[in-house]
Amino acid sequence: MEINLCQYKNLSCFGCCGYDFGNEKEFTKRLKENTKQFYSLSLKEFRERSEKSTPKGGCKALIIKNNKIICALHPLQNKGKDLRDKNCKKEYMCETFKRFKEWNKEKQKKFLKFIEEKKLSNYDYSKGMDEGTFLKEFES
Repeated sequence: MEINLCQYKNLSCFGCCGYDFGNEKEFTKRLKENTKQFYSLSLKEFRERSEKSTPKGGCKALIIKNNKIICALHPLQNKGKDLRDKNCKKEYMCETFKRFKEWNKEKQKKFLKFIEEKKLSNYDYSKGMDEGTFLKEFES
């Protein structure tokens, strides 16, 4: 089974959706606003409101669903249909995940243990993964 670092156990990474994270408090506020709007608007209205906005403090398509942070417009959330807009870096994969996929199973297990021992928030997990902080620390 292939491990997806974007959604690993109780951690959700949204590093590729960050653009400008702001601080954790700002990001969390924006995430709650996005989630509330997602559940009060049609999917079309939610998407259109996303296109009209400049991402700040995280992409406006990010929401909380089943205790995970996800992109409401991602194909995995929409029966394979990609509803993400032009602001999305659809093909982006952080260096940490690229390297992780190249490692053997034993090294992957060690990295996952290293991450789990940190007891991270989703915010810190995302920044550390996307910025390569954990990769550098693990490999040193």
